Amino acid sequence: MTIALPVKRIAALNDGVAEILCAMGAQDLIVARCGATMPPSILNVPSVGENDYSPNVEALIALKPDIIFADSMLPYNPTSYQQLKDAGIPVYIIDTTAPEPVNPSNMTKDQLYASPTAVDFTCDIIQKLAAIVGHQDQATAYINWAQYYNKLVKDRIYSLPRDQFVKVFIEWYDYPYQTFVTQSVYQAGGINIAENQTVYSPVLNPEFIVQQNPSVIIEYILSPTHNINDFIAARNAILNRPATQNTTAVQTGRVYCIDWNARSGVRAVIGYLYWAKWIQPSLFPDIDPATINQELNQKFFGTSIAGTFGYPEGPV
Repeated sequence: MTIALPVKRIAALNDGVAEILCAMGAQDLIVARCGATMPPSILNVPSVGENDYSPNVEALIALKPDIIFADSMLPYNPTSYQQLKDAGIPVYIIDTTAPEPVNPSNMTKDQLYASPTAVDFTCDIIQKLAAIVGHQDQATAYINWAQYYNKLVKDRIYSLPRDQFVKVFIEWYDYPYQTFVTQSVYQAGGINIAENQTVYSPVLNPEFIVQQNPSVIIEYILSPTHNINDFIAARNAILNRPATQNTTAVQTGRVYCIDWNARSGVRAVIGYLYWAKWIQPSLFPDIDPATINQELNQKFFGTSIAGTFGYPEGPV
């Protein structure tokens, strides 16, 4: 596609991209959003729909954006997608979550260290966006800040003997026993009990989970207001679930909840720190992800932002 520079009016239909642009100091260029709520100041930008899949095309075109950033949900709505392209607006498809990963269980520690993390993926996106919207200085500042913590985790996990990696079960919110084959578990010092599944997002049998006996369970949740009560309720639901009562994770209380928005985009670094601290607490006694999250807010959004992104915040 051809994009006329400089870009002065942006429609950020993906909430992760909208937050990245704000962190880059480009919020004043955003004239339309969909479900984005972070940072809170983005709520002043007109909303043109709940998500990328079903934007209000007429309202969006009326705002005359120079470019539309959307994720891969938009092309699944070919009518809206074609209408936007027919209007002559460049549509840049960009996902803030990494594509389907490989199984890293047989990687050497050097190969695992070299494997890109979710933080690396976000930093790559930011460089691509800076080439279009500018704000390179702020983009570089974020990348340098995030890579400091990215390297900190990778260095400490690199020193961990493989026989000290612990079994982990990741569960998708609202879908009991659905999981992901993701290298992020290994990059945080864990072994994904779903590593040998043949699809990216399988639904596991509860008996299989008990047989694998994870030491840690991490539940993705979606809490639009980042309300701690949502996290407490989700954690209690797992702790009280009869089918997996006999797992080490439940019996020792090592059940944690992570906000989906802390595993990609600007806050991928926060999610990475939470996972590492939960899975290998002895390696990260000096790391407080909640404090670092507030550091991010102050440094790149210029304000404190209330809300929970991981619970419990420390190991139990």
